[in-house]
Amino acid sequence: MNQFAMKPATSEADVYQQLLTVQSDIHPLALAEMNVQTQALLTLPRPTVAAYPQLYRGAMPMSGGYDTSDFSPSLFEFAGNTGPVDQPLIQPLDQALQDTLQPGKILTTKGPWSFSNDLDGAKVWQNGILITCNPPTGATLWPSCADITPFSLNPDTFEINVPANTRYRIDSYEWITLQGKPVCHFTMTLLGYFGPYG
Repeated sequence: MNQFAMKPATSEADVYQQLLTVQSDIHPLALAEMNVQTQALLTLPRPTVAAYPQLYRGAMPMSGGYDTSDFSPSLFEFAGNTGPVDQPLIQPLDQALQDTLQPGKILTTKGPWSFSNDLDGAKVWQNGILITCNPPTGATLWPSCADITPFSLNPDTFEINVPANTRYRIDSYEWITLQGKPVCHFTMTLLGYFGPYG
């Protein structure tokens, strides 16, 4: 919690009280960090579609329990973003598939996403959601992303990073079984960066 200028808390109320005192300092710093990362990714060379015709994502941004109900709220299109503020930012995946995550819908990510060139590896890391990503029709370069493998803590693992505020179109989804559990496998098209974050 120290990175958020807070101290270890003993209750949810304690976290909330501390957050009230630091949020005006922390929020602009978080936006600045996100914008620096975004500019770096948009400046680095983009990977070619010829080298990587599809990209894959396994582990999704989910809270401690890896609950798929955290997926839809990680998108700007989630209806609960407008409140009420006393409601948790969750939406059961089966409900999200009826509105936010329907085929044809455009999604805008709140945070950066990483992709690999290895479907089998993405299947290992998935936590209930798996994404196969396609480039826009006719593209020769992947839009709004960069190969950050040389900068990674694990440079033996290929990684494409895409900034927050990037848009994707859901083309389809299907339920598959991996490691004996149901997994929602989305096929999406990466449309590109939408604009400044925050």
